[in-house]
Amino acid sequence: MDSRRVQPWRLWVGIVVCTIFLGWQPEHVAAQDGARIRDHLYAVHMFSPTEVWTVGSFGAIYHSKDGGKQWTKQDGKVIEPLYGVRFVTEKEGWISGKSGIILHSTDGGATWEKQVSGTTHHLFNLTFLDNQHGVAVGDFGTIVVTSDGGKTWQDKTPGEDVFLYAVQMTSSGKSWIAGERGTILVSEDFGQSWQKKATGTEATLLGMSFANDDWGCVVGMDGTILQSADGGSSWKPYESPVQTALYNVIIDGQKGWAAGDEGVILTSNDGGKNWSLVDAPEELSLYWIMGISTVQQGAMGVLTGSNGLTLQILGNTVDFDSRFKRH
Repeated sequence: MDSRRVQPWRLWVGIVVCTIFLGWQPEHVAAQDGARIRDHLYAVHMFSPTEVWTVGSFGAIYHSKDGGKQWTKQDGKVIEPLYGVRFVTEKEGWISGKSGIILHSTDGGATWEKQVSGTTHHLFNLTFLDNQHGVAVGDFGTIVVTSDGGKTWQDKTPGEDVFLYAVQMTSSGKSWIAGERGTILVSEDFGQSWQKKATGTEATLLGMSFANDDWGCVVGMDGTILQSADGGSSWKPYESPVQTALYNVIIDGQKGWAAGDEGVILTSNDGGKNWSLVDAPEELSLYWIMGISTVQQGAMGVLTGSNGLTLQILGNTVDFDSRFKRH
């Protein structure tokens, strides 16, 4: 198996396999160029044009203070894979990971403390609206919710055995979850209760982004793209320009980005209504991309993926040259 290209049916299987194949990586404490990171990077959160965090294999946590050019490794005191990261201020943030791990920092990631999630299931993603309200999701339909900043987490698992990969919450208290077998769950009360919505697909849905309480997109296996104009109550398929697995999507103002296996990157200039394939270096096909985060209406962002891949989004373009030098 080529450890650089993982095409998982259930995403956690691919993550575990990659972790075993790459083995332990030495810890670096000095700032380093993104090209020198070797950990698989599963998620990224860009809080501001300068402050960015990304997490990945073997407990890897990296922090950038210059928008993703240079990275410093932080010590979360865990060696398990970390799958999701979210900051609500430059100082306070959370990370989710394997076997129910949730880490919390109040000093910008200089130190991390474990929170008791109440589950041993893998938590593939999490979101926080503010420093109180958060939701984390994972395998076997796991949903845990907090309304006190993670001091306590409540089990809101609906009971269906589907892996859940994406979650988002807006200031109105509306929340969405996406996962296996075309699963979409919607909450109107900060994640306290969930209703399943019909999607018309059995495809595994891996990434999701709502621009507001009404308009959103989800992406998944085989290039699946679904769109909703009514807050997730109903979904329509969009004819995808690719058949490659799409792992994540973000809509920020009129700008949209999606990415997945074989280095595929899609872009939208109309808020996710239409998508086109980004022309990328051939070398990028050896990587997968799972992390996407943007700020300033999508004008700045970071993409992260396998083998330490980090790419900066600058305006309407992706900066490939800093990673893949042209000859």
